[in-house]
Amino acid sequence: MKLSEWAHVAEIIGGAAIVASLVFVGIEVRENTQVVRAQSDRMIDQQNVALNIVVTESSDFAEILVRGESDRGSLNAVDLARFDNYCLARFGAYENVVGNFSGGFISSEEFEIWTVHFESRFLKPGYRHFWQEYRHAYFPVFRAWADARYGISD
Repeated sequence: MKLSEWAHVAEIIGGAAIVASLVFVGIEVRENTQVVRAQSDRMIDQQNVALNIVVTESSDFAEILVRGESDRGSLNAVDLARFDNYCLARFGAYENVVGNFSGGFISSEEFEIWTVHFESRFLKPGYRHFWQEYRHAYFPVFRAWADARYGISD
């Protein structure tokens, strides 16, 4: 074979190597995305479990939570601080869910499940009162989502 023919063969092999590399990169990106999604799910679940443990391990706090959910204004200063700190953490967990959904790290189905969970709390008067007072403590994406969904404005 002539040198020019070898050059054409080398070009074909080089092109095939580039295609193979791109396929490999695509597979790696897909696998990495799946790992990130799994880590995201795990982090959200861990946050939720940790908050639930606080309630289940302390009957004192469970009582504060029940009172605060129905009438945040009825809590004394110490109990209000405990309720508000719990809400800051709980809403922070929901903020992570909205952020992860916006970033494509959780599916629409998972997001809808979390939305139902969020609504089970948010529709209670104490949480709505908390949100009106503390909504600016959260990132704009989450704040806009919650405000639009529940008809809240400045």
